[in-house]
Amino acid sequence: MDGETVAKPLEQSRPAFSASSGFSEENMSVAVDTPASLLTFAVGLIVTQLCGWPVKRLVRGFPLVPTPPSGVDPRAFSAALAMEDHGASRLGYIERTLFFIGVWSHAELLIGGWLAFKVASKWQVWEHIAVVQPGTFTDDKLDDLRVRHYWGTALSQRFLLGTGANVLAALAGWGVSSFVRSLITSQ
Repeated sequence: MDGETVAKPLEQSRPAFSASSGFSEENMSVAVDTPASLLTFAVGLIVTQLCGWPVKRLVRGFPLVPTPPSGVDPRAFSAALAMEDHGASRLGYIERTLFFIGVWSHAELLIGGWLAFKVASKWQVWEHIAVVQPGTFTDDKLDDLRVRHYWGTALSQRFLLGTGANVLAALAGWGVSSFVRSLITSQ
């Protein structure tokens, strides 16, 4: 058998890339290649970032510090559990941009990959770094369990709230850019 005969059945048996794969040639046709698409992309990205502006305030306003256990100084307890930004807002801008580009170019794989990476990295942090051992806050087991449960729940909710808000901001930017694109193309 020659190579041509063997290659044909293999080519026919390969699944074609679908729109859901995110990286087909059809999907790449939504690239920023004309002045109109550049304008709609820029408008969408600006709207995405503007919609994301309150995310930091929303996430930072989420109460993280539970009532301190009995016998513990409330100020020292709050300071020990307080979380600083450490670049989280810059990461939020990058995340919103990534989500917008993913929605714009129909690259669901990009969005899914980022979410998987984010969950895996957060899991590592929770499992190996942010683990709070029993008895850390107080010797009273029930009081200590209450504080650890509250803090862990607050961290998880804050993580999900920020990510969800960034996805919604990207979808809002994409919606506005699609509307602007329809206005431009209808003329």
